[in-house]
Amino acid sequence: MAKKNSANELAEELSAGLGFATLLGLGTLISHGDVRTMLIVAFTLTFAGTFLKLVYQIIKMKKSA
Repeated sequence: MAKKNSANELAEELSAGLGFATLLGLGTLISHGDVRTMLIVAFTLTFAGTFLKLVYQIIKMKKSA
């Protein structure tokens, strides 16, 4: 059980970290006013977060099977 809980905590920390990085990056880019770069960074971070969650779900399913 301890391993499952630590995996859940790690996933939550990664999600929170990505959310914080996204907000920090967007805030910085908005202040500089480069919209195209801002959109590219936002898309990349969102894709990375979604990909990590998908990988985590696949690993979780394989462990439970």
